[in-house]
Amino acid sequence: MIARLAGVAVDARALPWSRDPRELAESARWIAANVAAAFGVRSLPRDLLPIGAHRLGIRAESLAAACAALSLAPMLVDSATLPARWRLALRAVGLPMLDRPASLALAGGASIAAYEAKNDEVDCMLSVGSDYRVRVTYDHGRRLLA
Repeated sequence: MIARLAGVAVDARALPWSRDPRELAESARWIAANVAAAFGVRSLPRDLLPIGAHRLGIRAESLAAACAALSLAPMLVDSATLPARWRLALRAVGLPMLDRPASLALAGGASIAAYEAKNDEVDCMLSVGSDYRVRVTYDHGRRLLA
């Protein structure tokens, strides 16, 4: 496990550096997918994901589950909302996080994710189940009909 995560960190350092929020969000998605894979997790969305830049909430029981959600769409996570251990682990593997006001990142095309956000603070919520399938809910609990 440690060797696989170290490999993700080395690969993440090789990614091209950018100040563009959309490119940083794409890099974060790639890194999160690789961290989830290192845990043996393959994330699958149960519902439709929003298109474009949005404020997203994440409900997850573990770092692997959070990475499953982060790997589904380009987004920058607000590190202030993460548990300290998760924040440290994600920084260690080089995951780009929100480094500017959320409004600027959203205007630049990057979605913003907050861990354990309240429903009225986000456009939709990504809830990860024990099977690592991600449920997407909109409008304070009503599921989007596809």
